[in-house]
Amino acid sequence: MGLPQLQQPNPTGIIIDIHQISWLLSLNQPTRMLGTVFTGYLAERIGRKKSLILCSFCQIAGCIFIFLSNSFPSLMLSLCLTGMTTGMALIPSYALLSEMSLIRLRSSLGSLNTLNANGGYLFGLIAAILVPINYLSLATILPSLIFLAMCFKMPESPVWLMRKGRDGEARQVLQWLRGEGYNVEPEMKELEVVVMEEKISNESSSTFSCFSDRTFLMPLFIICILFTIQGLSGCDVMSYYAITIFEGQGIKESFVALIFQVMITLGYLVSPFILSRIDCRPHFIVFLLAIAFSTLSMGLSLLFPALSFLSIPSLILVGSSYGLGVGPVPFVLMSSLFPQKYKSVGLAAAQVTRALVVCLQLKAFPYLLGYLGMSGIFFIPSATSILGALFAFFMIPQTRNKSIYELELTFQKKVDNIKA
Repeated sequence: MGLPQLQQPNPTGIIIDIHQISWLLSLNQPTRMLGTVFTGYLAERIGRKKSLILCSFCQIAGCIFIFLSNSFPSLMLSLCLTGMTTGMALIPSYALLSEMSLIRLRSSLGSLNTLNANGGYLFGLIAAILVPINYLSLATILPSLIFLAMCFKMPESPVWLMRKGRDGEARQVLQWLRGEGYNVEPEMKELEVVVMEEKISNESSSTFSCFSDRTFLMPLFIICILFTIQGLSGCDVMSYYAITIFEGQGIKESFVALIFQVMITLGYLVSPFILSRIDCRPHFIVFLLAIAFSTLSMGLSLLFPALSFLSIPSLILVGSSYGLGVGPVPFVLMSSLFPQKYKSVGLAAAQVTRALVVCLQLKAFPYLLGYLGMSGIFFIPSATSILGALFAFFMIPQTRNKSIYELELTFQKKVDNIKA
């Protein structure tokens, strides 16, 4: 939201063009990927909680560097740092949530976690409207400060504690999470089985054995394709380039960008209630088809002036469909399908895939705009969403109401059936 303001004279003294904007947006994704890979290792070494605390301090430092930037290169380096810290938050937050939530609440809480990230983006949009551009980066420090002020109450992952041999602490965390009247022993026994199987597997396998293990490769294939579909659904392009897309359409561009993000956020607010009642596969398919229809109508509204009245309804439908299903479901499945022993590697690989897809399309946007026109850009996500719905129908397994141990066996059963 703040970057287009840099295309004209502004208090920062930095003036950039649309191609430089595409570099700033697209380079944010590889650095986010680096942060994801780094924290995948870090979360296993120091724990989920400490990784999130470190990430918050790095985010604050990045925002201060942006405030101090006085040229395009220094701004680009500062944004790369904040991009890396964004990636650092993904693995520990989703791993922590999936490892301490009840079975029936795992999907709903996974969706709420994605809502938090989107809420931060919405906060940034509102801040960009209300705060002068030269002070915007300082305003975006606020969410990290709130987290640091409250994180002392946040527990560590009981699964990670069990891996480190701290069974007593894991039991205390589970009891605190579930309440004094809850019997945590069945859950503890299940975690003991999972951790013991991990240790046995680790003793008989090498570091890269996951890449020959079907129980890792099948979830990896499914999740990476889902994040590719999500990345090509058109929502990232609309989020980052909303002001460019609606320039000259007779609508205030900042207002359009805000509406779009509000609809995504509202969708994320509702999605936990849907995910608590419906399995991920039909949920994802329905809202992918909704995005296919709405991006097609968006393209037609930009191609034919007589249909321009469809642009805002299409924008609203794209944003709400993304928030209701296309946005949260891949993240929920990402935190559910990978085996515990490979979870950090799997989460990192999934986020690397998404970062690469988003990076390529954000960088390609100015060139696609020249070749296909604004309307043609929206026909691509329409076709991708239809293909994605077909993939989801045949490939996404059932995850609802399954325990951690049952999820571990989701793809193992197929191996056992083949051997039998």
